[in-house]
Amino acid sequence: MFIQLLYLSLLLSTMILGIVRHKKLTVPYKLLTVIIGITFIVESINWQLAIRSHDTRFLAHIMSLAELNFYFPIFYLLFSQKVIKKIIIGLIIFFNIFSFINSFFLQPYYNNFPSNVLLPVEICYAILSLVMFRQMLSNTLSINITKQSIFWYGSAMLFLSTSLFLCLGLNNYFVIHHLNFHILGTFNYIINLIFYTMAGYAIYLNSKENILNEG
Repeated sequence: MFIQLLYLSLLLSTMILGIVRHKKLTVPYKLLTVIIGITFIVESINWQLAIRSHDTRFLAHIMSLAELNFYFPIFYLLFSQKVIKKIIIGLIIFFNIFSFINSFFLQPYYNNFPSNVLLPVEICYAILSLVMFRQMLSNTLSINITKQSIFWYGSAMLFLSTSLFLCLGLNNYFVIHHLNFHILGTFNYIINLIFYTMAGYAIYLNSKENILNEG
């Protein structure tokens, strides 16, 4: 109960931070604020349904679709290379079509988790994050890299995508050995707490960067 409340509180406070600093944010971080807000709403509904013992797997389909339509465009806006931008547009189109097919035919939203979509999408997030680090290193700025919002966004996405692979691997292990899923659920919450803390810091830094640029 405590960790769920902590998670929702973090989402809410990060969303409020983004709203308060909205005018000082660049477009990618405005989009990041929106998807965090959507996540807060969906996770709140998910928590209430779970308490009442309702199946919440359909919400995972909604979130996977929402996330790919926000996180990919954020990457698109942060990259400068035209080739990578075109690849990202292709990924958005492909995964939207595939997500629809998966949710209705391969892993129906009413009784399946959308792992067919999540796994390849997380691979793409990880690859794009690594390529983004390469872009940062090739475009060296006078500002310390750890004080750049793009570094924290890329780090957050890389952390999330790689951690979810570990989480899915542990999921299979827990099923085979009939272990208590409460431990895995707690681990998943910890992953998200770290991710949204990093995302929130990226939003904060971006608002400061804009003030410096205007100055």
